[in-house]
Amino acid sequence: MKITSKLLLIAAYFALAISLMFTGNAGAKYMSDGAVPDGSGGWITPNDMVCIVGVHADGTLDVADGVTNARDCIYLQTGTMNGGTPFNLTGMINQNDCTKTGLAGNDGAKHSWATTFCTLPLTGLDRTQKMCEGIGGTWITTGKCVAHSRQFRGQDANGTPLAFGSGSEGTDASQNAGFCYTKMRTGIAVAICPSTTGQTWGTGTATSIDAFGYPTSATAPANCTYDYGVNGAIDTALTKTDGTTYPAGTSLNLSTLGATMGDCLANGASWANWIPAGTTAAIGSIIGMTFDLTRQAAYVTEGCLHCHSSVTQYNGPAERWKDSYLLTGHKNMLRKVTPGHEWAGPDGVVYTGAAYGQTLDFLNAQATGSYGTLPLLYIFGDWMAPAPAALYTVIQKAGSVAKYNGGTGDYSCAPCHAVGWSNTDPTKGICTLSSKTTELACTGAGGTWTPLTGVQAIGTPGYAAKQPGDSFPGVNFGTAGQWDVDGIQCSRCHNATVPSVTAAQIAASAFPQTFSTTSHHGNTPAGPSGAWATKLCFSCHQSIAKELNGTGANADLNHPEAIPVKNAATSPAYVPEFSGHVLGGSFLNSPHGQFTGTITPNSLGKYDIVDGGTYASTFKGYTCWQSSTSNSPAKTKADGTEIKDKATCEGLYGAGAWRPDTQGNCTTCHDIHQSLFVAGQEGLRKECNNCHENAEYAADVPAANQVNAATVHHRKTSNTPFDTSLYVNACEVCHMPKATSRGFPMHLWRINTDPAYSTFPTAAEFGIGAAATLKNGRAAADGTYANAVWVDLDYACGQCHGGGSNSTDNPPKPGSPWFPKSVLAMFAGGMHNPDLAPVAGAACVWTANTWTMDVTNTSTDDGPDADMLPGDGDALLQIDVDWGDGSAKSYGSAGTAFNHVYSATGTFTVSLTATDSNLQTNTTTCTTQATPAYFSISGIAKKSIAQDSENLNNATIQLLNSSNVVIKSVSTRPSGTFSFGSLKPGTYKIKAVKTGFTFPAATTIVVGPSSAGNVIQALTPPRNQK
Repeated sequence: MKITSKLLLIAAYFALAISLMFTGNAGAKYMSDGAVPDGSGGWITPNDMVCIVGVHADGTLDVADGVTNARDCIYLQTGTMNGGTPFNLTGMINQNDCTKTGLAGNDGAKHSWATTFCTLPLTGLDRTQKMCEGIGGTWITTGKCVAHSRQFRGQDANGTPLAFGSGSEGTDASQNAGFCYTKMRTGIAVAICPSTTGQTWGTGTATSIDAFGYPTSATAPANCTYDYGVNGAIDTALTKTDGTTYPAGTSLNLSTLGATMGDCLANGASWANWIPAGTTAAIGSIIGMTFDLTRQAAYVTEGCLHCHSSVTQYNGPAERWKDSYLLTGHKNMLRKVTPGHEWAGPDGVVYTGAAYGQTLDFLNAQATGSYGTLPLLYIFGDWMAPAPAALYTVIQKAGSVAKYNGGTGDYSCAPCHAVGWSNTDPTKGICTLSSKTTELACTGAGGTWTPLTGVQAIGTPGYAAKQPGDSFPGVNFGTAGQWDVDGIQCSRCHNATVPSVTAAQIAASAFPQTFSTTSHHGNTPAGPSGAWATKLCFSCHQSIAKELNGTGANADLNHPEAIPVKNAATSPAYVPEFSGHVLGGSFLNSPHGQFTGTITPNSLGKYDIVDGGTYASTFKGYTCWQSSTSNSPAKTKADGTEIKDKATCEGLYGAGAWRPDTQGNCTTCHDIHQSLFVAGQEGLRKECNNCHENAEYAADVPAANQVNAATVHHRKTSNTPFDTSLYVNACEVCHMPKATSRGFPMHLWRINTDPAYSTFPTAAEFGIGAAATLKNGRAAADGTYANAVWVDLDYACGQCHGGGSNSTDNPPKPGSPWFPKSVLAMFAGGMHNPDLAPVAGAACVWTANTWTMDVTNTSTDDGPDADMLPGDGDALLQIDVDWGDGSAKSYGSAGTAFNHVYSATGTFTVSLTATDSNLQTNTTTCTTQATPAYFSISGIAKKSIAQDSENLNNATIQLLNSSNVVIKSVSTRPSGTFSFGSLKPGTYKIKAVKTGFTFPAATTIVVGPSSAGNVIQALTPPRNQK
């Protein structure tokens, strides 16, 4: 919405203070996020916004009842205010009546004129025309009179908003919660005007603190102005509620003219309750406000979450609401313990214990361990790995010294666990030859020494952070250093400081950062993206390997992608695991990075990726924007769900709105403002299937191999990677295993199917019982990327199936069969090939004489048999044969010989079906049909040999079966002939019977085919007898 009246927009003040670079601030305090502990384990999101309906000439503010977020306020025209008084702004239909008091058409208060307007509130949605129309609203661009502004009244140290009574003039300066100001002309000569612009227009270069509030333009200003003038000549005209102005150059005393927020706004000036104001002082010819920029003000709206939250919904794009981050490990990495205030984990359960057997007492801020019971100052850790094993403490020991877990070591993690860290020991530093731990030894060996000055000392001097001393005065934290705010808050990554520090200052400092300080957002003004985000994450998520394959003395600055290995057991036992915070280096090594480049020490005691490296990967993520050229992200659909695909995005916002990052990075997959471990949050922006089962993505990134999870060659039953009661994503089970239970999931993704490859060095290579030759993850080329480290089969498959060479040392998961690594290699090689249905084949032989069909299976199947362990292709197909005559089917495996003897005549079609273990089937029919037909036996009966010319009439011919049972009888014809029909294949006998004659024994005849020409000749009587 465009508002023509002068507003106190907190975002405008943020713009003065926020320089979204990423490390290297000087003379500047990092801003907090504004959240405060709720005492029950979590955080209170700032909630001090009010909706000002109108501003009266006397400074009275009309406050809308119950409106606490910007979405409800920005288009507000009707409702009640000041505790029940109705208001209706719809009658003011022109801009003058709306924005100027005293006119006949005005209601006595100044409001705002909106040039874009939705007839329905866009609560929870992006503030766009598409969302307005999507919920049934009308988008109006001809102007509407709406509520004056959204204001912040400030909050106390417990997160409770300050009083802002109905009809009052709002927060006032006497509450130490704000002051009225405007830009004023100091009368100081431009040539000596304090500046941080590198003397491009004057000689008055100053520290960031000294120059705070002075001009920052690169070109010489007309006057040396001061932004926070309180009494003096104003630089630009101020417009009052009635539309009249105080002309530029007018001398005003805003300490009286704007004593309250209402007075201030009524006179066209600006009200600040987020800057930590000190006292007023003479600045040239004016009186201006001075600041203690080392501390947060007593009652403030300082903090990113006043605007960037789903509570106030201040920002137009919903993507910029980030209060979900309060439940992430980053925010909760370092938490101060205050008596009576509990702390909880990601599940909301209040902690009772910590690592090393410590018990926690939040009521009294104490911990008990092997050291006894002592004051508990901080807790840190947890979230990814659960408490108590991964929750650590900082304890106040005797002599008021703070120690890590109550031991003897100082807390040393603040450079990454806190915001705005600086070092308190001037002798500390880091050498390019990391084994050299003093400046003298470093430079003497030819190395370059970088002092651990911390982020606050890069650039101009003049600032020292106040924590932990402010919170625990008198406690000696040793070498822990000092910092601005606890935990990894917004400003740690977005570099939001008061005052801002310019890139020119950083570049001109004694120890500038080692990569470009401009345009680091790539195409994403809302936050770091592309390779910049990887650099940012790597700055803490790193574990640097040593030279000489990890066996050398110094950090390997030429191979940040090398991944160091440790022994998680006690030698001579050997349990290899990656060493330290390896996820940054793992990503660089992975197919998503394939990075080649260098790193260099920085002033935090860490290492930065140096500009000029290359990423051989085509991995990238996509974001929906509000047009093809917009810098405003589009997150929501009209139903409030998130836009996650090109078709939806460009259907709403046009071609080109779905735009890629310049280079895929950690945040392509991880939403670092949400947690993987908190119910209801989506810690992943993308998972494997979003790219690797996505034809749309494959069209843009052909290198993204496409996989159909439904046809992966693996069983998908319970207790497998596809069991959704056990696992969220099957891909991650195999491609992101842990080496040990306390390790990180491997961010390598590539699986090496060579049974000879191992992710980790052998015990001997590592140096157990022999001279060490390898202490890094094992490199084996991935195409042209020579330094690739892979997940080996023992980790990918062996986590369930044991692997290795024997089941004793490598037992399988309960319920899973054991397979050696050599067999796992066979399965894994074709795991992602499409699981095609088998091709049924049959060779069929019909034998008519025996009524027998013989079937030989010739079916084939692809690859290792889908979802069957063990099994490889054809061998484990299930075959069934349907003989076509209604008889029972025959079943068998691929090697079974099938045959069937028919019992009835007819014509029958035989079919064979092959079924693979994924229950995919294919059927074929025999090209030869079964055609069983009856046979016959025929012949002639004759008298004795002496009478062979005489046929024997009316003799009985008997047909016997193989058991000598008569089954048929016929009489010979006068010609002596006989026949039997309708015979099935088999062995029969025939014999003749006639009174007065004797015959030979029964004659055996095999039928199939028919038997003809059989002769039965009587033995008696002799020829002279009849």
